[in-house]
Amino acid sequence: MHDLIRLKRPRGRSGQPKSVQQLSDEVTSLLQKIVITLLIAVVLSQLALQIPQVRAWVTGVDRLEGTPFVQVRVLCIWKAAVV
Repeated sequence: MHDLIRLKRPRGRSGQPKSVQQLSDEVTSLLQKIVITLLIAVVLSQLALQIPQVRAWVTGVDRLEGTPFVQVRVLCIWKAAVV
């Protein structure tokens, strides 16, 4: 009965049990990679939505709005302010 209750400890490549610190470091590293990947995906998707063709293909919300989406040219505004 005792054998059925005993939990198996995670083992490394050598077959030796991993310490809690090693296991924690591996999980932390994996979570960091996941978070960085998701942040990059969010930034890329937001940049892609700035392109009118991509925005029209991905979302149908613009056609449902009362006021149409107008793209503002930031650099032209900056030039006008400088001149």
